[in-house]
Formats: sequence, structure tokens, C-alpha cells
Amino acid sequence: MAARVYLVSLLLPILAAVCLGCENPKVTPKVYSSTDATIVELVAFVGEFEVLCSDGDKNFPLFATLNDEVVPVTRTSDISKYIVSWAEEPSNAKSGSQVLRFFDEAGFGVFRKAQRAGEDVSKISPLFSVPLQLERAYKGPWVRSEFLAFAISVIIFYIAYSTKSHIMS
Repeated sequence: MAARVYLVSLLLPILAAVCLGCENPKVTPKVYSSTDATIVELVAFVGEFEVLCSDGDKNFPLFATLNDEVVPVTRTSDISKYIVSWAEEPSNAKSGSQVLRFFDEAGFGVFRKAQRAGEDVSKISPLFSVPLQLERAYKGPWVRSEFLAFAISVIIFYIAYSTKSHIMS
């Protein structure tokens, strides 16, 4: 009996620390994206986030979702910084305001359970959210220069040929 009480007294602080997670996180985001999509197959988006908890916790895993899809999160060598990255085809890459939602392990478990059950996952409250303002990548000019040169040469040929025909008659 004494051994059980001793074991519980050792495990209780560890379990409490694991279950509490980060409280009142303060997030400092930096977001980057590809600006030129003329020669690439995928537009890359990278976000670096510094997360500081009010309780001083620095060692906790994070999970992220964007448009209800899971996005990978990795921790940098600086324990309080995380990196999120994803890539999309230039035709599917959305611009404008989007929200990146972050979950701790417990919240992500609830998210995945709701996702498997087909429930509305937007109602699940994240640990914190980061609003993103994404710019559309440049996809090149509306009219290609080769086509424009061809069109101008056809117009010049037409004008020259019709002027020649007018002079000859």
C-alpha cells in the first residue's frame, strides 16, 4: 500500500505538468511565401512562430490545421520556436486572410476524433490561432510576349499587304 502511495505521489506532478500544457500562450508569427509562380510547380508557405507560455512551459508538442487540414509543425533548435510549412499548386494557392489554428496534444486528439466522426471541426477551440494575410504569387503576364510579337507582326503584314494592293490597283 505504501509503495502505491509513493508511486502515485511521484507520478502525480509529472502527469499534472503533461496535462496542463501551455496556458495563455503569447505568439509572435513571421510568415513567408513564394512570390513568383511562373517557373515553379508549387507555391511554398513557411511560418515561424515563437510561443511563450505564461506558466513558463517550453517543452510541448504543437499541431496545426489550415482549412481543417492538418499541417506539419516542427520545433526549431530554440525550444520556444516552431515552424509550419505547406505547399500548394499555383492554381489552388489561396490569397487573402486565412486562419492557422494550433492545438496541443489533447486538443488535437479531440480534433482528429471529430474529423473521423464527420463532425464540424470548426467548433473545436484551439490552443491559439494565428491570422495569416497571404499574398497571391505572381503567375506571369496575362499575354505572353511571343503571342504579342506574333500578333503585331500579323497586323504589320496585313497593313503592308493591303497598302501594296491599294497602290497596285
